[in-house]
Amino acid sequence: MNIKSNIFGCLSYIGIAIEFLLIIQTYIFLDMGKYGYMLVTGSLAVIPFAIMYWNMRRSQRREEDNKKKHKEWLRSKGVALEVDLNSCKISENKRTVHYTRMDIPAYSLKTRLHAPASLDEPDLPYQSWRSQEMNASEALMNPDRMHEPLSYERCYCIVKATLDYKGKRTQFFSEPILMDKCSLGVFLALHKSGIIYVNPQNKKDYFFDLDFLKQE
Repeated sequence: MNIKSNIFGCLSYIGIAIEFLLIIQTYIFLDMGKYGYMLVTGSLAVIPFAIMYWNMRRSQRREEDNKKKHKEWLRSKGVALEVDLNSCKISENKRTVHYTRMDIPAYSLKTRLHAPASLDEPDLPYQSWRSQEMNASEALMNPDRMHEPLSYERCYCIVKATLDYKGKRTQFFSEPILMDKCSLGVFLALHKSGIIYVNPQNKKDYFFDLDFLKQE
């Protein structure tokens, strides 16, 4: 195991060194005006980043697929507990994200930022160096506009249900829901009842089925 780890570590360092040399060589060819060679070395330098991005996306898709399959398994094999959604408790997590137009990518058509569609997304969008340079130039010409304080609300809720399971009062929690407490309370009241699917071998492994909210 240690030998494999050492070999992998050595190969990683060699790969980083080659990548660094390719980037340097690309800039050298650019200065020399040899654009054909520059395209070759630049393309070779981009390949590792493309592979890393592809692997990351594949891992994310695999994780999403596994989560979806596990939910279906719980639906078919788990213990189904009916929940009175009107008796559930809703906890809300809300905070204000402050930003300026300097934080909005220069190439974007947006003039305001809004809450991301996923909790995994950062508060502020990614900006390239070029975008930051353009925003900095714009700030020199129009500082009041670019540094105007702006904000948006980022909010999610978690639904808690307390049920009798195997003779004990047990608490079950939903996944984070990107909705404010007031709106979520209305949808739960309209739907009235829900189902929690519990792994019969492990009560900590369960699925609080609120997928009807995705259709709203």
